[in-house]
Amino acid sequence: MLIDCDVMAPVWTLEDVQAGHGHAHFKAAMSAAGLLGDMPGTWNSRDGEFPVEETDCLHYTTLHTQPWKPFPDQLRYAESPLGKLWHDLERSADHAGYLLFTRSTPTDESTHLIEQYRLLHAGGTAAKEANPDTPEPFTGASLVKHFERIGRLATGASKVLDYGAGKACGYTIPDGEAPDSALRQTEAWPDVSVRCYDPGHAPFATLPDEKFDGVISTDVVEHLSPFDVPWVLDEIFSYAQKFVYVVAACYPAKKILPDGRNAHTTLLPPYWWRMQMELAARRHPGIEWVLVTETRPKTGFGKKQLVFDASSPSTLG
Repeated sequence: MLIDCDVMAPVWTLEDVQAGHGHAHFKAAMSAAGLLGDMPGTWNSRDGEFPVEETDCLHYTTLHTQPWKPFPDQLRYAESPLGKLWHDLERSADHAGYLLFTRSTPTDESTHLIEQYRLLHAGGTAAKEANPDTPEPFTGASLVKHFERIGRLATGASKVLDYGAGKACGYTIPDGEAPDSALRQTEAWPDVSVRCYDPGHAPFATLPDEKFDGVISTDVVEHLSPFDVPWVLDEIFSYAQKFVYVVAACYPAKKILPDGRNAHTTLLPPYWWRMQMELAARRHPGIEWVLVTETRPKTGFGKKQLVFDASSPSTLG
């Protein structure tokens, strides 16, 4: 259904919603404004009720035949007879580089969250009030536990981008570089020069203007809004010539943002993250990728890791 917003005034307000008005109220308001009426069934063709050539909006209703298959660990999927339509449209969008949000047009939430992380990095009053008992945030030291796995990917690499490096405390500063240099190194990959980028930390806040053999990103993507995840992953892949390594936490953080929210603003299961990685990889063919998801058990201690790569069973069909 299309509504001409230039000629139709709003028919209800936020106060109407807060007052608890129900469907009858809003249907009456829409009817009075000429916005309510019957539409042909072709605008909600459920699982192919109408021939494809007559369909205006196809609705994949049955969960186990939805072609994107987001929960293979929970549902036993069957192939949809109309699944090809979805995949063909998706490939066309990927080929065109289409994304709902981008770096130049991010969500409003993206700008807000970057400011929240700047406040945490700076360690001022707002950061200390939000996390009075938490050590210095975003040091980047948690990357060290991934050095061995990344090292296997980085064989033969000479330069790597750490996308969302925090304060990069897991590295050392190369000889001759200033303390606030964006360049780092580690004995774990002695022949690799690491370039750090982090929009929340002033010394690393400038995006590079070159490509790298590989891009790594840990303790980053779960701090985004869900709608910004696709374009950030796309940007990560766009900087890589050989490989991408991403870690996504699937549990609440210990840190609290100055605005009062948990710092892990996107809490979704491992298979959702795998689908996002597959979609980004599809737009950047030829890049080897590894996704590590981390979950916490409801009882007990420690974290559980699931590792996915291009050889893992696809969620996209």
